[in-house]
Amino acid sequence: MSGLLNVRDTVRDFLRKYDEIISPAFRFVVIYIMFTYINKLYGYDPLFDKSVMTVLLSVICALVSDKVTVLITAMVLLLNVLAVSKELALLFFVIMLFMYCTYVRLFPDSAWILLLVPVLYSMNLVYAVPMIVMMFAGMTGVVPVAFGGALYFMSQYVREIADIIKTLPKNNDFRAYEYMLDAFKDNKQFLVQIIVFAAAIIIGYIFYCLSINYSWYIGIGVCAVVSIIFFMICGGKLEVEVNGGEVFLGTFLGLVIALCLQVVKNVVDYSRKETVQFEDDEYYYYVQAIPKYNKKTDKTQKTDDTPNAAQRVKKAMSEEKTQ
Repeated sequence: MSGLLNVRDTVRDFLRKYDEIISPAFRFVVIYIMFTYINKLYGYDPLFDKSVMTVLLSVICALVSDKVTVLITAMVLLLNVLAVSKELALLFFVIMLFMYCTYVRLFPDSAWILLLVPVLYSMNLVYAVPMIVMMFAGMTGVVPVAFGGALYFMSQYVREIADIIKTLPKNNDFRAYEYMLDAFKDNKQFLVQIIVFAAAIIIGYIFYCLSINYSWYIGIGVCAVVSIIFFMICGGKLEVEVNGGEVFLGTFLGLVIALCLQVVKNVVDYSRKETVQFEDDEYYYYVQAIPKYNKKTDKTQKTDDTPNAAQRVKKAMSEEKTQ
């Protein structure tokens, strides 16, 4: 474990040292992959089939905020849908505007979930969604997970509509928006996933935030177990066929991914946990301090000059009050 953490910290130190170059490059790669999958889901406008356009959009999005990236992605989706049907594009515009006004504008830090969820669906990693979102966004990730899932299922319906329109004569009264709305109304699979993912994220996050040893790992495990149980229960209640083997294997794979991400995100040394208490003029404090596990704490011995947990907490609180 210590060897793995040493590798992680070495990589992290390197990334921090060259952050001005690596961060935009990393964002470019991630966004390029995202646009590649979006083109597979919504690839109806020939303009966006060109690799040059995908690279150009990825470069632009790598240099702007997540909120702007969502807006650019929404425009790409809208133009692709417009190539299929004008009335369908109008419906898409209303839905995207609703998403932006109700969530993206209010919670811009979670906007990335809207783009991540359809990509995970396309990569057959849908069962990893609740654990990843729970770890990095908490309960605020419930709404964008639903929106992201809606974008994925909408892509399936747009493909069906595009195939239907190709077989119809030019002068026809086919109403694409009605087909889309009816498809969503009858899609119990989408409803099951939204209920399960919301329950898994909320319950898992409650355990993830508990002040107990290994709460992060317990929260991830609870999120996985809740997903499996709720899929079985909701599938039976709503009469939706659920493949138990697929749910179990997919959730297990998501659990492995989540645990790996947790190691990258943070690892603490519970064997050196300290509980301290102190007071100032206004409050009396009870604080639990757990040191992060890294190569510095693993190799460096504590000396008399090394600040203890109480001193670290007091310093951090005084700096926060000063700011």
